[in-house]
Amino acid sequence: MPALEYEDSTHTYSIEGRRVPSVTQVIDWLDPWHQTPEGIAAGARGTIVHDACHLSDAGDWNPDGMDVEWLGYVEGWQRFLRESGYIVIDSECVAYSEQLQFAGRADRVGDLNTKPTLVDIKSGGARACHKLQTAAYQAAFRTRKPLQRACVYLRADGSYSLVMHKDPNDIYDFLAALRCVRWRERNT
Repeated sequence: MPALEYEDSTHTYSIEGRRVPSVTQVIDWLDPWHQTPEGIAAGARGTIVHDACHLSDAGDWNPDGMDVEWLGYVEGWQRFLRESGYIVIDSECVAYSEQLQFAGRADRVGDLNTKPTLVDIKSGGARACHKLQTAAYQAAFRTRKPLQRACVYLRADGSYSLVMHKDPNDIYDFLAALRCVRWRERNT
């Protein structure tokens, strides 16, 4: 199988020069909120929080070097790990479905109550498309053990909420959107 390539500056995936739709690209087509001023600001916050949580998981996070505005989000992630017993096995995992031809990057794969669980970290409110995002990652990881899927919503005050995504039909909604994204690429 040819290697999946990722271009960080454009957040795009390709195989042998052919662009592969990303989970984010499909979700943005469904829910263009991320293109609004509020969504762009939330995306910038999300990047900062994700990077800090990744450093925290690796034991390399230094709260002294972080703007106080973002500290609570990382504290919420650390609190989630302590209280839930979630064990991070892998972080920022590339998920690629050769069969369905899409790719993405799942935030965390680990164990929650001894069950393999995919967790996406969010630093804003819940959106309906989040469950489609986790379903896409789950489908891309289908060669591994079955995964539970969830989002952890972090708040600035250091609290969090865990929302499990259990609807098996979420993947069909994602695949319908993927098909529309492909149609648009072929016809525009």
